[in-house]
Amino acid sequence: MKDILKDCFKLALKEEQRGIKHKGLLITKPNIEEAKGYLERAQESLKFCEIYKKVEADYKIPEEWFYSLYYCALAILAKFGVESRSQKYTALLLEYLQEKKTIGYDKEFVNRIKVYQKIDAPPRLLSRGLKRCSIFGCKKIPQEWNFLHRNLSL
Repeated sequence: MKDILKDCFKLALKEEQRGIKHKGLLITKPNIEEAKGYLERAQESLKFCEIYKKVEADYKIPEEWFYSLYYCALAILAKFGVESRSQKYTALLLEYLQEKKTIGYDKEFVNRIKVYQKIDAPPRLLSRGLKRCSIFGCKKIPQEWNFLHRNLSL
């Protein structure tokens, strides 16, 4: 993991030096104001979750809820002085920092923002249920997503 992160930082620096917007992690100065901005975005996303819940547009909640967590992750990185343009590497860096006890979050937080995780579901469910739900939307959130409702009180 450490080597992957090192390579990601090196590549981002090279891209920036060539005038290309990096697609990874870049070391910057710690920026508390930027971190606060990300936290404001996270709060907005949670407010949208409440609105979607009230109007029974449950299919929109997972996306907004994910972004509320992701904005929190970006706030953490901004506080440390890291700019990220990759969800995958954001999660990887947070996982590394969590393992090194640099941040006090549990693995569940990091796992919730991993968009590249393999979904552990039977092929029939993946090909029909989850795929159809993601394309057409679901009237009801699947049982295994109950954590959303527990975490939405504002």
